[in-house]
Amino acid sequence: MMEFNSVKVEVCKMTIQPVTIIRVASLVMAALVMWLAVSKETSHKKRALDQFSSLLLTWALWFIGVKLLTTWPLVLEYPLSALAYPSGTLEFYLASLLTISTEFRRKEKHQTFMYEYILLLACSFFFFTLLSQLLLERGVLVELVLFFVYLAAVLLFRQVLIISALFSISAAAFAWVGGPPALMGYRMDLWFYVVISLAMFLLWNLEKRREVSCRSM
Repeated sequence: MMEFNSVKVEVCKMTIQPVTIIRVASLVMAALVMWLAVSKETSHKKRALDQFSSLLLTWALWFIGVKLLTTWPLVLEYPLSALAYPSGTLEFYLASLLTISTEFRRKEKHQTFMYEYILLLACSFFFFTLLSQLLLERGVLVELVLFFVYLAAVLLFRQVLIISALFSISAAAFAWVGGPPALMGYRMDLWFYVVISLAMFLLWNLEKRREVSCRSM
């Protein structure tokens, strides 16, 4: 009850949480890095940003919808409470699954911008962790190093699927030893990184088979 009362105060003030500002700043910085790092034509980079923004918007809408369901007793009394009530990994997981199911029919477009998508995510993770430590004094140094290595590998090498799989395995190992690293402020579970690593390895294997098939034709 004390927690709900604090949310009521936040809703009345309509304050924006600092972590939300850092998330937006991280995405903007990631877009700038992607624009400078990708050597393809301007039209390709614009389409990549447009598609990524559409994907992010879809996830955000699902995320808000899930928050309305998980906090419905509070929402009935204070409709704007979903904007101030802190969300957790449950909402993150559900919104991600719903986004994947929604975007599956557009998988060919996503495949076209696979490198740009993963670069944007890697940049966002790193900048969010860096800004959180500098401005909010949150997080640990190991997380910052982990995301920096991930970003550096994505920038230096084009094999982003296998790099992402190795990153997920490293994150799972880190979760096993000292607690799971956070993604944009959301503390993930160990199984999340295991599932991601398996999915990345599967996509990488399918990509290799497709390349072999194209060469043999």
